[in-house]
Amino acid sequence: MSAPRRSSGGPRAKSAPAGGATGGGMTGPNGGMNTMLDVRKARKRAEADVQLLANRLQHLRFEEERAHKKIHETKSRTAHVLESKHRNASGHENKMSSKATSELYQTHERRRVVQARTQQKRYIGESRKMVERERKKQAELQREQVSYGNP
Repeated sequence: MSAPRRSSGGPRAKSAPAGGATGGGMTGPNGGMNTMLDVRKARKRAEADVQLLANRLQHLRFEEERAHKKIHETKSRTAHVLESKHRNASGHENKMSSKATSELYQTHERRRVVQARTQQKRYIGESRKMVERERKKQAELQREQVSYGNP
């Protein structure tokens, strides 16, 4: 805030010492006019100072309002960023959980497929052995029939 302006010619600067060149100071006909003129000038300076102070006060209020708006905007942005971080972290956790569940399911499914293949190979092997035994029995029966039929 700047200091109020003062002119170099105030009421004290205008008054002449008693017995000076004006013939006795402010007792003459122009002496009363100088005092009124000085009062008017002082009043105008005071009004100008009041106007300057009012303008400065208005400017400071405007700056304060702008600062409050920036603070509000910053708080809002901070809340938005924190919300986004929370949402992203939650999404990441969900994604990781989903991935772990998927991997667990895939591992389980692979084991099931391997067991099913092993079981199927065992059944096929047992079926082949049974077929082979049956063929051998049939061949043995045919040999016995042939040997009994041709004595």
